[in-house]
Amino acid sequence: MLAACGAPATDRQVTAVPVALPTPQALTTGPSLDTFPRYSPDGRQMAYVADDDGLRRLWILPARGGEPRAVTAPTAFIVAPEWAPDGTKLAFVSDHTEPTGVWVVGVDGERYRVSGSERPASAPDWSPTGENLLYQRAQGDGFDLWLWSESVASSRQLTHGGRVRGAARWSPDGRQVVYVGDYAGTRSLFVMSAEEGEPTVLTLDEGADDDPRWSPDGREIAFVSNRAGNPDLWVMPASGGVPRAVTRGPGNDHDPVWSPDGRWLTFLSIQENVSDVWIVPVAGGEPIRVTDDEAGQEHVRWMPDGAGVVFSRSDRRSRLWWASASGDDARPLTDGDERVGHPDVAPDGRQVAYVSGDGINDDLFLLDLETDGTERLTSLSAGAAAPRWSPDGRRLVFESSQGGNSDLWVVELASGELRQLTTDPSRDFEPAWAPSGDALAFTSNRADRQAEVWRLALETGTPERVTRQGGTRPRWHPAGSSLLFQSAGGEDGRMRVWEFDLAGGEAEALTDGVYSAVGEYSPDGEDFVFQDHTGVHFRVRLRARSGGVARPLGEGTNEETQPRWASSGRRVAYLEGSPGTRDLVVVSADGGERRIVSQPEAAVSEYAWTPDGNALVFAQIEARTNLWQVNVSSLLPSTATP
Repeated sequence: MLAACGAPATDRQVTAVPVALPTPQALTTGPSLDTFPRYSPDGRQMAYVADDDGLRRLWILPARGGEPRAVTAPTAFIVAPEWAPDGTKLAFVSDHTEPTGVWVVGVDGERYRVSGSERPASAPDWSPTGENLLYQRAQGDGFDLWLWSESVASSRQLTHGGRVRGAARWSPDGRQVVYVGDYAGTRSLFVMSAEEGEPTVLTLDEGADDDPRWSPDGREIAFVSNRAGNPDLWVMPASGGVPRAVTRGPGNDHDPVWSPDGRWLTFLSIQENVSDVWIVPVAGGEPIRVTDDEAGQEHVRWMPDGAGVVFSRSDRRSRLWWASASGDDARPLTDGDERVGHPDVAPDGRQVAYVSGDGINDDLFLLDLETDGTERLTSLSAGAAAPRWSPDGRRLVFESSQGGNSDLWVVELASGELRQLTTDPSRDFEPAWAPSGDALAFTSNRADRQAEVWRLALETGTPERVTRQGGTRPRWHPAGSSLLFQSAGGEDGRMRVWEFDLAGGEAEALTDGVYSAVGEYSPDGEDFVFQDHTGVHFRVRLRARSGGVARPLGEGTNEETQPRWASSGRRVAYLEGSPGTRDLVVVSADGGERRIVSQPEAAVSEYAWTPDGNALVFAQIEARTNLWQVNVSSLLPSTATP
């Protein structure tokens, strides 16, 4: 029987913070990229990974300040350091020798490999006693769990068949392991004895469940699931039962971590391509935003005393770049200190519309590609986002809360006139022009707070609902006859790419995988590209609209790929990598040619093709990443939980 969903939590409001946000304090300030902060069990030291000039080392820093010291030699890849319970050593993943494997290093620098050299290994997790180390070893399309014993210095296999699909973690008493596995094609949670016995499925839902974390007392498990259509945090009894939603908001919530007292979860939420730190009471209540800036946070963890959290944050400046699709040339278009983003190239290819500001009160600007001159189009008190050129190049539609609510606005470029297009007390976003320029498709949650696709004819000014099953990210067919959109509204609740026939009024699913989204028609309307998810990473696919097998175009991404066609129909661009290192990639539609066109050691946030399909304009964040900590005790009202 399928696990039932609990009652939904209240929709999260970004502005609903009861007190002033605390000020994060920087722990490192060097030019290197500092990530994966981990406090030692006694709270006196911090381990972290520093990436400088392309090489990584594992460092230990006194928690109260002082000089860090390296405990590993430099190498190309080190991630996921985890302290042993006694604080004398760390497990981590590295490519010190091939293949990538699990290593242990003492605080004195003595290092040895735990996993064998037959297959790549990853994801170390110490048992509560420190006697055993759980890790994953690649097997087929997935992984198997292995257990390293410190006392006998050898490993034994716990699972077989390569059906492990995600994180595996010890229970606090060291008797059980929870992990993400494959159950009938879905990502589900399993629990098994660390000694012997068969795994037992803990969750069974059409959605994907991921990243399980035991509560400190071992009675509950927090995890991430899209079973309600969006990645949210859920909590369930460790013995089994009905999960309940802890968050329910517009962002991509992930990386839940229990506070030491078990009353709170801290997590990361990606909204508008920015990752911030949040905390939420496990017993129920509104999530509280801890950070609020355009830099983006990652790798959040609680301080041992529960008084605050530590995380890595990128100190960024973003610039617009122009790059040839052939990868032969690239040049910066802007060079200021303010944030820039959301570029869109005019139909004649002469100008770029973009937003710039502090990330909250952004305004619209125009950049002349021939003269490099800029023109400010708006001076708003509530910001602007996502500008999109009309097909005739005479106006721009954009998102703004200038009217007190998230609505669609348009600016007439000849006169500078601003006009509000939608006024409903809901969120209207993701505008897309019809090829004829006389209508817009957009996403709105005006219908029972459910995100749906709507259509607005500019002549009438009255929005009409298109979908009735949930829908976001609409894209027009070149003939204007249909719309692509993504929705989890089918009978099994899986995210798919759908097509809505505007004349017939019917929606049809075009994809049938576990998770697929972000579809876009080819210029001739015969094919479409989309992204799907393997359970480990995103990938880019191309398929004929009429059906058939989807062909691979790109692999190896762990964030959304945003695939888009060039006007020629011969190339597709997409984003590849993690939030801090996303490259802009161009690939031929037959998959035979691939080039990275963005600059190294930076991250692309948004991009747009030039109309001729020969070049791209993109916003690239040039960052250094440092460690930060923030005291959250002032954000934790004592009345929030018993």
